[in-house]
Amino acid sequence: MAFKRRKAERRMVQFTSMSRPDRTAFLTEAVQHYWIDKRYSCHVELGLIKHGNLRADVFCLNTKCDMIITEVKSCWADFNTDKKWHKYLPFCMRMYFVIDEKLFESHGEKIIGRIKDEGCGLIVVNKFGSAFVKSNAKRKTMKNEIVAKLLIKAAWRGGRFA
Repeated sequence: MAFKRRKAERRMVQFTSMSRPDRTAFLTEAVQHYWIDKRYSCHVELGLIKHGNLRADVFCLNTKCDMIITEVKSCWADFNTDKKWHKYLPFCMRMYFVIDEKLFESHGEKIIGRIKDEGCGLIVVNKFGSAFVKSNAKRKTMKNEIVAKLLIKAAWRGGRFA
């Protein structure tokens, strides 16, 4: 069966009129479509450690065992107050932050400046729900035992791939 690209839905949203939960849901959905189009399976709110509060907003996995964590940030305060994102780095090969275009226009350079040193990337979602990489993440290696645990967890949980 040949892979079919999803047709883009052309509904426009106004980020300024959206509540934070609605904006987060919109960004999460958009970034899932971005990764699914690149042949990744997406797992929303995947717990990374047992009995802990370390959950990846969107955990992405492909058939080459590439593991990407995408953290969704709905506003500047959300990004600025998040102190635990550094703890996600051992659990992925690449990490991206997702923001909307309004936040990128106002704070994009500050965000890139803070995450670039850690090797993280930035994805920006426009008002139509299309996602674009503004800064690439650096690929890192992971410990084999962490890869094995996350593969089992992702397999049991199931993921979205269409």
